[in-house]
Amino acid sequence: MVAGLSTARIEVTLPLPIAVIRSMPTRRAREKRRERHRRGAHVTKDDLDWAESILGAVGTVVRVSERNIDAVTGLSGPMPAYLYLVVEALIEAGVHQGLSRDVAHQLVVGTFEGSAALLTSTVRRPRSFAIK
Repeated sequence: MVAGLSTARIEVTLPLPIAVIRSMPTRRAREKRRERHRRGAHVTKDDLDWAESILGAVGTVVRVSERNIDAVTGLSGPMPAYLYLVVEALIEAGVHQGLSRDVAHQLVVGTFEGSAALLTSTVRRPRSFAIK
């Protein structure tokens, strides 16, 4: 699991041609998480299947190109910290309005849990637009 180094850069530092699969988890290992990975030049289908079976044991595996792995890491890597800031701000707003911290925490976290469940269960995806 490496951030900021391409598979090609890793491969040139190794003495022999070896299978390199770069993986970037998006959440802690004790939670169900999404794994993104990129394979190196010497990776066979068997290598990839093996790595995906290991990574798949703790979450969903998503294949991305080497060109996109840094963008994916930049998007999802810091996301929990931003969400925690939003959660903290909402809890503080509840406390400011007279709720106990415990009640505000339960309401905010429960809302996020419900929203996450709804997001994972819905088939509808946001539309994307291309500007020409």
